[in-house]
Amino acid sequence: MLFNIKPSLKSEKSIFKIIFAFLLLLILFSAPSAFAQKTNRRFFTKNLTDYDDKRLHYGICLVGTSNKFVRKYSDYFNSNSDSTFAVNPKSDLAAGVGLLINYKIAEHWDIRFSPVVNFYQRSIEYRFTSGSKATQTIESSFLEFPLLLKYRSMRRGNVGMYMLAGVKPGIEIGSKKGENRIDLVKTDNIDFSIEYGFGFDLYYTYFKFSPEIRFSHGIKNMIVSDNTVFAKSLSKLTTHNVSLYLYFE
Repeated sequence: MLFNIKPSLKSEKSIFKIIFAFLLLLILFSAPSAFAQKTNRRFFTKNLTDYDDKRLHYGICLVGTSNKFVRKYSDYFNSNSDSTFAVNPKSDLAAGVGLLINYKIAEHWDIRFSPVVNFYQRSIEYRFTSGSKATQTIESSFLEFPLLLKYRSMRRGNVGMYMLAGVKPGIEIGSKKGENRIDLVKTDNIDFSIEYGFGFDLYYTYFKFSPEIRFSHGIKNMIVSDNTVFAKSLSKLTTHNVSLYLYFE
């Protein structure tokens, strides 16, 4: 089947917005300390001097996410018998809240466990050979359990940088409205992703603030195969997220 699909810029714009928000937060939270250190060093104080000596830390986090499905067409779609012209996953925004347990295992290495509840909305646009369109919107709440290995750079004053990577299993909580309808695409209630990212540790008088950008790539096929036109056109449907995490420890 021959088709021409124009690339959508919505996903790229959402990612740029998250990265811009990340950089803006970093400037706003780190500028006062940097200014004080530069203009009057004798009044500059290093905060939480023994923070990194402790093995265990707890915290909370707020999450903003640009998320979408990544699709792979089925053999049925590639045959001339399919009535679907194109399947275009759309980028949507999501929000979540969670907790943090951080355990120091070596001088610059930590293990982070951060259970999060994320409230997703993902949309898929179907275009048919008849010229009609149908947009499928899947709303779901997932309880996710990221387990990550974190490498911390040497602390410079009240600022430090880090990188991290790991895995993120997730399970849907609650029930889907209309999950038995034949006019809706159905997805699995269990997901599994690999994650990686980077962030900054900003030390303040009473707490540490850590803005973080994280990329997530699902490796589990989320499509539930049935005999509907929405499922038959796809052989694989995986998740893809770009998230801004704000940690308070």
